[in-house]
Amino acid sequence: MATSGAAASCGRCSNVFITPNLNTWTTHLYPAINCTSAASSGAAWAVDGGGTSVLQTIDGQQTMFCSDFKLFDDDAGYYPGPDGVTIRGQVKVEDPPDGEDRDNDYWGFALGFNDGDEGPGGSSSDADYVLIDWMRAGQRHSASCRQNGPPSSGSDVCERYPGYDPDIFSGGGANLPVDECGPVQCQNATELPFEWNQATEGLAASQVRGLPHADLMWSHQVCPAIDNDEGNFSTGFIQELERGQAFGSKGWEYTTPSKEWYDFRFDISSRIIRVYVDDCDTPEMTISATELVGRNEFNVGHFCFYNFAQKNVRYSGFTVEPICPENGDTPTPQPTSTSCPGQPLCFVEDCGILGDDQCDGGDYNTAACGWDGGDCRVPDYPDCLGVFPSLVGDGKCDGPDYNTTVCGYDGGDCLGSFKPTFQPTFEATGPTFAPTFEATGPT
Repeated sequence: MATSGAAASCGRCSNVFITPNLNTWTTHLYPAINCTSAASSGAAWAVDGGGTSVLQTIDGQQTMFCSDFKLFDDDAGYYPGPDGVTIRGQVKVEDPPDGEDRDNDYWGFALGFNDGDEGPGGSSSDADYVLIDWMRAGQRHSASCRQNGPPSSGSDVCERYPGYDPDIFSGGGANLPVDECGPVQCQNATELPFEWNQATEGLAASQVRGLPHADLMWSHQVCPAIDNDEGNFSTGFIQELERGQAFGSKGWEYTTPSKEWYDFRFDISSRIIRVYVDDCDTPEMTISATELVGRNEFNVGHFCFYNFAQKNVRYSGFTVEPICPENGDTPTPQPTSTSCPGQPLCFVEDCGILGDDQCDGGDYNTAACGWDGGDCRVPDYPDCLGVFPSLVGDGKCDGPDYNTTVCGYDGGDCLGSFKPTFQPTFEATGPTFAPTFEATGPT
């Protein structure tokens, strides 16, 4: 682990990067399952360090602290085209104050999380994101059920708690009906996996869909809800995709003078997420979108910090840059000028011509520059990108970039007696090879 929170120790892949201002990030809190105690609810994300560091200080239910930008979005300034982004930073867990016990629970990250995914209601039914969480030590726990027998018995029966009244902890009150206590994932079920309430030590990546019960987020198990007259709580699931190579069965450690920070790097594209932990060369996890249930691309959404029942977790020094090459930290030449206002990854010679109603092409006509500030957008074809709008529908078939479905076959210019797609063929012309173009489309 590194010993400084200023920046990750691995060399950068680019000298173009930005440091997000965490003061503009937002807190999201999953529903509290108040069936066991009045505590364990809430979250407190305290930003300091000029907006570059945040500390979460409450031992509560699942909570996210999410970016003001979205991943996997070609039109966002933080996502420069189809290659993706690299996000890097550091995390440490600080010791609790004197007199408080250490905890062993979850912290991590979410990729593709959207506002409302935490429920209840809202867009939670559409939630579909990647959760990367790290458990310090395996332990059994349920927010809504109690095990029929001591944990050592290995019982697979879950009996629901009867509910509670917070006033009971201040000298009075009676238990509430269960349906007022909160949703219950497992109730008197006998066909549960042995690990129904077991959190596993180590680092894992999972797909989260819908609004899983807190017990599922804890155990990473597909534990069926009880569908009865008190309600069906089968609202979502979590499915593990990968466990870490070095840390998959090894818990995180509290900060020490010799081991203060964990270095994280995420290489993120629409189909592959590579996660590096304290290693600049070998990914800890490689997550492919082909592993997902119900989709083959990652969902557009925010990059978030995540805590579940773990306090005193600090995230610091996170930066965003063009994605690192797949084969390591080989620096690639990048311009060194200041980025254009409102386009943090747009580095061009003249920012003043962005959005001047003239498509300037080249480095201006890119996702990072908002397609020349919108000047290179084709009005009738919103997904026709990287072309000159004036050539679409000008009466001339302009070639392969224009002769596509999303460009309306060059605005109809390539529709006639045949619909050509131009493919280069190469013919020897001496010491070099010169391309020629032939129409190969259907007649």
